[in-house]
Amino acid sequence: VIAFTMAFVFRGFVIEAFLIPTGSMAPTLNGAHMRFASGQTGYQWSTDTWYKDRRTETPYPVQDASAAKAAGKSPRDGVAVRVHDPMSGAPIEELSVPTSWGDRIFVMKYLADVYDPQRFDVVVFKNPYDPSMNFIKRLLGLPGEMVALVDGDVFVRESRPDDPTGVNTWTLPGWTVARKPERAQRAMWQEVFASDYAPLDPTRANRRWFASPWRADEASASKWEIADKRSYSYSGGADTTLTWDTSIRPIDDRYAYNETPDLMATNLAYPVSDVRIRAGVQPGANGLSVSAVLRSRGHEFRADVAGQAITLRMKPLEGGEWSVLGEGRLPEALRAGHVTNLDFWFVDQSIIVYCEDEEVARGLYAWTPDERLRRTVGFGAEEALQDGDDSLINMASRGAGVSRYPTPRVSLEFTGGAVTLHRLTLSRDIYYQPARYAQGNTWGL
Repeated sequence: VIAFTMAFVFRGFVIEAFLIPTGSMAPTLNGAHMRFASGQTGYQWSTDTWYKDRRTETPYPVQDASAAKAAGKSPRDGVAVRVHDPMSGAPIEELSVPTSWGDRIFVMKYLADVYDPQRFDVVVFKNPYDPSMNFIKRLLGLPGEMVALVDGDVFVRESRPDDPTGVNTWTLPGWTVARKPERAQRAMWQEVFASDYAPLDPTRANRRWFASPWRADEASASKWEIADKRSYSYSGGADTTLTWDTSIRPIDDRYAYNETPDLMATNLAYPVSDVRIRAGVQPGANGLSVSAVLRSRGHEFRADVAGQAITLRMKPLEGGEWSVLGEGRLPEALRAGHVTNLDFWFVDQSIIVYCEDEEVARGLYAWTPDERLRRTVGFGAEEALQDGDDSLINMASRGAGVSRYPTPRVSLEFTGGAVTLHRLTLSRDIYYQPARYAQGNTWGL
């Protein structure tokens, strides 16, 4: 009796276990899902379940042809599940896939006097329309704050008693971008492509079906070994540049988890300009310099590594002067034959450089929501939030307006001779869409 009493008290007031029912937080936290592994690339990933009981919305234990029939759907060509490897795009077909149930988590409760929830924590709360249902989400807004979602990022502002009425609140002073803590940011990076997952056999019937999204500049392309490689090597002596080819692999907010029998992804594909580039850099000789470059939102952002010195800077694409955002130093300069793991983050209006997972440089810039909109879609908050079909949020509700967002251009520049790149990976940040959602008769942004 004492043990049961203590267990119920502990569950009610200290900590409780939850089974995650849906994939709204996937792939960070999965609901009921299917798991896949590619024999070509070695990559493993999950997708949402496809076939569910039409009355209870409970996924069938095995996702197969009989489950599809019971759900009122017809498998394509008799194949119950046909998905695509997120790294290579190659199709994978299976006759039946067991359902893996949702992740299990422990949640701390009633700790307001000990620990206040922080922005970007994962929290559990009751559905206000159905208290029997638990929602699991990331916390974005804190008490007394205004929140603006602009170009995928979160901006916040303390609400003030003397705030004027009848004005567009996004134009008021005091807005700042909400930068994620390192621990939360690392959990939210989504891999777009990693060279470690190049397929073992990129040809089929004497035709190449896979190509790396990284492209060398024309002048030095013959000195690069990229095709069919998991480590990219450059043997030339002249300056050289690797550029991400968005025609092969767009950098957008699609999730492999959302693949359905008919579509690669069900969400709108917004371009994402908050990116991460990381690699093990192995120079062929001492004196190698490396620059990670992002061109988006009308600006060029650079992280330059020369010797031990690191310089973080930005400038408008249409002329203008360079602004130095920050500086730092490597523990030691890149040296011949030695692999140094470098990690460049362009995220939440900042540029951050890590060396061997230790932060070595940080630079920040402070655009308001109005400034961010003008640099991203070409008009400010007044136009974006106005009534009418041409407002940004009304275009978003119709799936329009995506083309207004810039396609990010990402590149790596090298000066000083030969270099080999191991585990070259590009990831993108999570992206909060400017789209409407509906739940019952309730609409929101």
